[in-house]
Amino acid sequence: MISIHPHEAALQHAKARQRDPAWQADYRSYRPEVARKISHLTRPIPGAGEKPAAADTNAS
Repeated sequence: MISIHPHEAALQHAKARQRDPAWQADYRSYRPEVARKISHLTRPIPGAGEKPAAADTNAS
């Protein structure tokens, strides 16, 4: 049996819109800026490395 996902209509609509040359040109114009910003926000913060673990006071 083949079942169709509840969001299939929305996915098909989005794929059809993405084939439009105007949409593709607009997407290409802002995609590098968004990717760069995501890269900046997800990179490690300098000097914020892992701190040493606190000494275990219950260790024997």
